[in-house]
Amino acid sequence: MGPDPSEWADRVAITDVIMRERWARETHNAEVATSCYHPEALVEVSWFKGTAAAFIETGKREPSDTVNFDSMSPPVIWVCNRRAIAETSCAVHTVLTLEGVDTINISYTRLLWRLQNVGGRWLIFGLRGIYIRDTLAACKPNQDVKLDEGKLAGFRASYRYLSYVLAASGRPARDDLPGVDRPETVDALRLAERRWLEQV
Repeated sequence: MGPDPSEWADRVAITDVIMRERWARETHNAEVATSCYHPEALVEVSWFKGTAAAFIETGKREPSDTVNFDSMSPPVIWVCNRRAIAETSCAVHTVLTLEGVDTINISYTRLLWRLQNVGGRWLIFGLRGIYIRDTLAACKPNQDVKLDEGKLAGFRASYRYLSYVLAASGRPARDDLPGVDRPETVDALRLAERRWLEQV
């Protein structure tokens, strides 16, 4: 059964705020990013756990030679009264210098969004990720990325190269994030999102 036609305006507004938040992050526009989030919003991703305000502030301090952009699907959205949850498939591209080599890390994820309608505006109330797999390669085909195989083996399969890149930059990734290599963590996250949506 398809969505209620009366929800289409909400779905358009929810899609818009999600896409604007990603655009703002990629373009380092803190003002627009802040306008997308509820004041009490929380973010939990590979390199960060805390308030949306701190997430935005931390993003300002990313190295100048690091470039991020997301290839993202339109969201699948569930609306219940003044709350909504959404999922988007997402490939996070990070271009950086690793051991003197221009490198690209692509992390394949599903992003889970909580949203609340406040005064007629949909705002992001939470952002979390499910990690699937990732890749790491030199930007130039004739170059190799030299990795410490011992360190690499210690990272989880669902976000192994992302973890390596974060550790190299001094921001080790957590080991307990939801990922397809630990299906129970994915099930628990989706259940928590559904329960939050259905709270009265």
